Amino acid sequence: MQDPKNHPLNVPDDPNLNGVKVGDSVTITCTDNDGCTWCYSDPDDVFEGNFLACGSYDKGALGTYTTVNPGKVFYDGVKGKNKPCNPEGDPDTGHTILVGN
Repeated sequence: MQDPKNHPLNVPDDPNLNGVKVGDSVTITCTDNDGCTWCYSDPDDVFEGNFLACGSYDKGALGTYTTVNPGKVFYDGVKGKNKPCNPEGDPDTGHTILVGN
């Protein structure tokens, strides 16, 4: 078994995150100077409820989260605070985190 890896996810710019394995971590960073609005759907319990809460955040690191189950997380990261956010992702760019065994 390989050592767990940390995968960066820069919102709102990164459209997808592939190659994540169970036990790896994901570090989420808001890169927009005006902040970010973040939302997601985790139907496979990839993060088992310990994921970044939906809401508005200032620019900067938003946390590191460890995957516990394989599956797919849909997310949306929008430039600016208090903007409309689609928890099923952005259909134009995909916005998914794919986690395998």
